[in-house]
Amino acid sequence: MKQIKKILGLVIVFIIAFFYTLSPVFALNKINFQKPVVGEISQAFYWYHPAVDIAGNEDAKVYPIADGKVIEVGYQFRGYGKYVAVQHDEKITSMYAHLKVVNAKTNQEVGKDSILGIVGSTGRSTGPHLHLEIEIGGEKINPLSVIEDL
Repeated sequence: MKQIKKILGLVIVFIIAFFYTLSPVFALNKINFQKPVVGEISQAFYWYHPAVDIAGNEDAKVYPIADGKVIEVGYQFRGYGKYVAVQHDEKITSMYAHLKVVNAKTNQEVGKDSILGIVGSTGRSTGPHLHLEIEIGGEKINPLSVIEDL
């Protein structure tokens, strides 16, 4: 009986460990995120604004929050304006919007010291700032929960 309990215990531990490695929390633990730009939070994360806006930084350089690959560079007149999206691993992406200048190209590998663009006020914007979104497994999360010095 003790042997069966021991085996069941090991199986349960294995199952928990396996599913933990599939979870977004595990993906976050593998990456050391950095603040993408200087400035202060001017708009917080809410259900209707699933991002943070970082202002007080007109013409500042924008860096990726972590190493990755640029998966999209685009422009939305009524939305993000000029923007760059970066894939950090199979589950985590980040997006940087309202850029004045884009300094990245699709499929470009980027490191934490790569300049993605310059803060601006393109698209639907109330003034110069960086709109930062982070997605894990397709779900937008609060950047403040993963970037300590934001």
